[in-house]
Amino acid sequence: MHAYSGAPVEFFGLPMVFDLAGMVATTGTPILQQHNHEKIVALADKAVVDATGLYFEGYCYGTAAAKEVIDLAEADPPFPWQASMGVKPLE
Repeated sequence: MHAYSGAPVEFFGLPMVFDLAGMVATTGTPILQQHNHEKIVALADKAVVDATGLYFEGYCYGTAAAKEVIDLAEADPPFPWQASMGVKPLE
């Protein structure tokens, strides 16, 4: 999952850019549908931050939410899923 590209995003109603060079990502990150803890899709067991963005890799579970995400991503045309991330600015 490409979680962040380095482009401006809206953060509490204001445009914000997060510095990829200072970003630290953790593994064991849950991937949820619509931020709902009852709609578990996957678990990221690898996190990578490089000059092109923040990426997560992991595995999907056999939940109804995971099936819906996968089915819509594989549809013709595919649904354009978007990711959002939780960020804790340190500075």
